Amino acid sequence: MTIGEFSRRSQLSLKALRLYERLGLLRPVAVDPGNGYRRYHESQLYPARLIIMLRLLDMPLSQVGRVVSASGAEAAELIDAYWGSVERRFTAQRQVMASLRPGVAVSEMPAPELPVRERDVAEQTVLTEQRHVYVGQLAWIREAAARPKTRLSWPGELKPHTGKPSSR
Repeated sequence: MTIGEFSRRSQLSLKALRLYERLGLLRPVAVDPGNGYRRYHESQLYPARLIIMLRLLDMPLSQVGRVVSASGAEAAELIDAYWGSVERRFTAQRQVMASLRPGVAVSEMPAPELPVRERDVAEQTVLTEQRHVYVGQLAWIREAAARPKTRLSWPGELKPHTGKPSSR
């Protein structure tokens, strides 16, 4: 059948058919060398409709190509894997939406509700250092990480910093 008839029967536009041919998703069975007219076979209606359905799921054309060229079982696995990733993305987006919407309603961004887990830890001495820095000052992190080694002799026992490492 001509490209026009195939377009009507498959419900794919001429532009889409030409694109899918270029991408190797749905090639015509014949192309007239003289005038470039494309011919399709009725058996190509199933892959054409499959492409339409996959695109309705917002599947990227690169993945559509893999599904169309795969065997039945493998194609089903590819579709399942794609849909699983879509559902994970939607779940994450729902969580963002649940945090975002209330804040927008009152013109404030709410603090994200993150799960909090508690655990008991034996009492210990803790040394912290905090600074607000620009990206160019991030080397400070390495310097700060080295300081406790030079200021502590034993856990919990602080020594005044003399600029020299402890001998213990």
